[in-house]
Amino acid sequence: MANQNFRVVGYISPVTYGKLREFMQAQALSEAEAIDKILSTYLGTAPPPKPANDFETKGSGITAESSPPASPSTIPKDKSLTQNQLAERLKSDTRKLTDIRGYPVVLSDYTRTRDPEGIAWEYEAEFDRYFPLEQ
Repeated sequence: MANQNFRVVGYISPVTYGKLREFMQAQALSEAEAIDKILSTYLGTAPPPKPANDFETKGSGITAESSPPASPSTIPKDKSLTQNQLAERLKSDTRKLTDIRGYPVVLSDYTRTRDPEGIAWEYEAEFDRYFPLEQ
């Protein structure tokens, strides 16, 4: 049976590839499945169909702990936003932010490209708020 998906070839940095490998292991995905899941989440396209073994139950993915963000204690609390406030600022929806907030690299890239001032944001579960990343 022929595959109807597109093949994408490119080069990524060793650091990014390391993060991709962590994500693959945490989610029990092949490289192609991991890349497809990350891109479909980032771009807001329909997620790929789940395999029979339901990889979603095997791990929670890359978390803020595996990629240390800027410490929220160094960012003034008055600069933080709720999910609704950030979604409005980005002209996005809250569900999209919920989907990607567990993937710090994806979240920061997504928010930076949509923020009117080009600010990247991070989610801090402890405060249930989004904080601007220090540039």
